[in-house]
Amino acid sequence: MHEASRAPFFRRYLLHADSRQRFSIVSLVWGRDPATPVHDHLVWALIGVPRGAEIAQRYRVAAGGEVVEAGARKRLVAGAVDAVSPRVGDIHRAGNAAGNAFGDRTSISIHVYGGSIGAPGRSVYPGSAGRKQFVSGCPNDVLPNIWNVSKESPIS
Repeated sequence: MHEASRAPFFRRYLLHADSRQRFSIVSLVWGRDPATPVHDHLVWALIGVPRGAEIAQRYRVAAGGEVVEAGARKRLVAGAVDAVSPRVGDIHRAGNAAGNAFGDRTSISIHVYGGSIGAPGRSVYPGSAGRKQFVSGCPNDVLPNIWNVSKESPIS
């Protein structure tokens, strides 16, 4: 059994990154209680769930600059696909147990991004603290290509 399934966190695995950075594919293996921080993508993304379930909650930046929920939570079950983009809204939070999706068992989701998700410039939105830039990383022992730029600027 994968280590993420026994722990309250998730792991990201880079499955493919296009050599021209047109798209990338990442698998998320969700442990029993994890959720991402509120974050953006800056590119379009399709999120599919082949196993388990995932809760997705969209957010938006309100007029005063605070980040607020935008719509109802979605429960994505096996076979479901969701989309985010700067045009339809790309600030969200996802998780296995954020809303009791499938919190006692492992879930897996596949994310296809319209660019290199490891490129700098994305942000997390930690409550009232505004936004903080970060770079996504993947702990792959062996990368599926040589174009991974995620380790050049780790989250501090």
